[in-house]
Amino acid sequence: MALLEIYAGAKARQHIAENGLSPADISTIFGASGAAKWLAIYGLDRVIFEQWLPSASNFQADSDFKGKQAIKVYGTSVGAWKLAAACQSNPGEALETLAHAYIDQSYAKKAKPEDVVYETERILQTFLPEPHIEQILQHPYLRYSCGAVKCRSFLGQEQPWRLAAGMAEGFCRSLGRGGYGQMFERAVFSDPRNTPVLQEEVGVRTQHVSLGQDNLRAALRASAAIPYIMDPISQIDGAEPGLYRDGGLLDYHPIPQRFWQEPGLVLYPHFYNYLVPNWFDKFYSTRKAKAADLENVIMLSPSAEFVAQLPDGRLPDRKDFSIYKGRNEIRQQRWRQAMNASLALGEEFLNWVNGNDLNANILDFGER
Repeated sequence: MALLEIYAGAKARQHIAENGLSPADISTIFGASGAAKWLAIYGLDRVIFEQWLPSASNFQADSDFKGKQAIKVYGTSVGAWKLAAACQSNPGEALETLAHAYIDQSYAKKAKPEDVVYETERILQTFLPEPHIEQILQHPYLRYSCGAVKCRSFLGQEQPWRLAAGMAEGFCRSLGRGGYGQMFERAVFSDPRNTPVLQEEVGVRTQHVSLGQDNLRAALRASAAIPYIMDPISQIDGAEPGLYRDGGLLDYHPIPQRFWQEPGLVLYPHFYNYLVPNWFDKFYSTRKAKAADLENVIMLSPSAEFVAQLPDGRLPDRKDFSIYKGRNEIRQQRWRQAMNASLALGEEFLNWVNGNDLNANILDFGER
């Protein structure tokens, strides 16, 4: 029984058929929004960053490294947070610290907004202490970036009724499948040593912001500032004035073809076997990225059989905070079980890339 599924776009599949797959083939690694769902692929992420990538000799750190083989990483919301952990000097330890800190959130039955702010800041300070920021900014072969949105229209203001109006506007625009550029601007915060090549999506302006010691944490806060749950971030060094919210509003599961113009293969560890373009699209079952948008993508996803073995036979979910309201210990136990189970995904990935049957196990995106 396969626990892991590997999907590849046409160009990626051809490359693997002809050359196999090594870390040197990867130009970018993406991470999606999804809150607690990430825990189900924690073990996969850990193996990729702790074992697989460092195994390539051309990625060994040395003083003469000029970034020629650098891998860019990009994520939104929890995808941005996990990649910030993965870009630290000890990625396995940092990812584990993040996972446990996320699981350990504890709320009273009637949680207040300030409780969420407290827990979010606790997680951030726990997995990314001040000295580790420089580890990300000076990583020898990973170039970190994350996404948020600068809000316009109603979402660009803080009054509760305007927030409600802004979300309603988003749902209305989703009916016509467009026009989000009047609500959002994409803000990409990136390592200044190797800024990613981006193309502005039609109708959506993109803002580039260089990351540094003074704004990396603020960028992470903005990338995960979920409307209604967290306050927007209004002051980020180097960024244009405005209110910044969760990057998943525009790039729920970031789709490279829409804005990412870096050549090469994109590795995408993901908890689903499909990508949903933006947050409002998740309410429409047919709104998933097309195979034509994923030609260079290699997606690693847990199989249905793996998910069936998890507590309740499903992925961990942010809704669990409500389901287990006032029963933090039960939620934490179930999430920790999913986290531990995910270690098997990493083992299976290593077996495949180190064996001779990788190509035989690759699926087309059309087979989902």
